[in-house]
Amino acid sequence: MLLCRPRVSDLLFCVYRRALHPELFEVLSGHRVERGDFLLHMWVTRSGHVLTWTDGKHQLTEVVASQQDALPEGWVVRLHLRGERLAEVVGVAGVRYQAGFQEERLSPEIFLHLHDEIVEDGQREGFFVPWGAGGRTKLTPVSYLHPQARPGSLVVYAFHTFPEEYTIIKTQSLIESVR
Repeated sequence: MLLCRPRVSDLLFCVYRRALHPELFEVLSGHRVERGDFLLHMWVTRSGHVLTWTDGKHQLTEVVASQQDALPEGWVVRLHLRGERLAEVVGVAGVRYQAGFQEERLSPEIFLHLHDEIVEDGQREGFFVPWGAGGRTKLTPVSYLHPQARPGSLVVYAFHTFPEEYTIIKTQSLIESVR
């Protein structure tokens, strides 16, 4: 199966206050993290990722997807994934959600160095997915999600490489209980 990433300029960052069905996405791989105070589903998709978090009372879903993906209405955050931005969801009782994302367009040399670092880190810890066939750069795109949980909080770092465009998409998401 030939897989290719969408163009970075087509990417969106969305957040919902509910779970989304996996049938909406081309899920390449999934991973689950369960702790006493939350459950996190992580899916790597062709475009990026889907993170669905629940504490049993509330749900939040973060999506990095293409504008061409059939995303449902009802998002509370919808931003074009360009440059560097911050997002926050308010109004969920007892929960604070903050996220930041960054689009890094790099020279080929710097991209190769950072791509190799992401591969190294991903092979040591976290949720790492290399996929697809390398294009003219002969590099395979990779996705690396690294959740770090502590009592009452979760931080998820995500990295997605786009070798055809020498671009890395980075997200950092924080979910905290604020009781």
